[in-house]
Amino acid sequence: MASLDAFLVGQVDFLLCTDLASRGLDIRGVETVINYEAPLTYEIYLHRVGRTARAGRSGRAITLCGEADRKLLKQAFKASKKAGEEIVSRLLDWDQVATFSTKLEALKEDIEDILKEEKEEKALRIAEMEVKKGENAIKHQDEIMSRPKRTWFETENKSMAERWCAC
Repeated sequence: MASLDAFLVGQVDFLLCTDLASRGLDIRGVETVINYEAPLTYEIYLHRVGRTARAGRSGRAITLCGEADRKLLKQAFKASKKAGEEIVSRLLDWDQVATFSTKLEALKEDIEDILKEEKEEKALRIAEMEVKKGENAIKHQDEIMSRPKRTWFETENKSMAERWCAC
């Protein structure tokens, strides 16, 4: 969250994130999305690149992909033609790829630290939620126990049989 806040107020120029950021975040002014890895599905691809086109704005999406991503690329090209948009495909020189790979490798330790921190924060949130759930169960135990037992549950087969017989 600190990284997101820093990005939102302009303290940092880029935000490195997971697929979670492709849904639900509406960040104004995102001009470029770079997919370091091609997403698994075309729908995820649309959500990721859609970060640049919120509320009628335009932007640029760059997706780095290899031979294994050919199916996704075909879907994107096909959809862009239907929408009257243009996708530009470029082949990168292997030396350029190696140069950037080296730069990214230098960031690997920082990225691993961030991922570890995010995992720990998630575990902490889950633990806090479980504690709150337990506190509420203790606090409201009398109310919970005073409720009548639920007897309206039935099996799906029984319910379906009764519906068919009622006709």
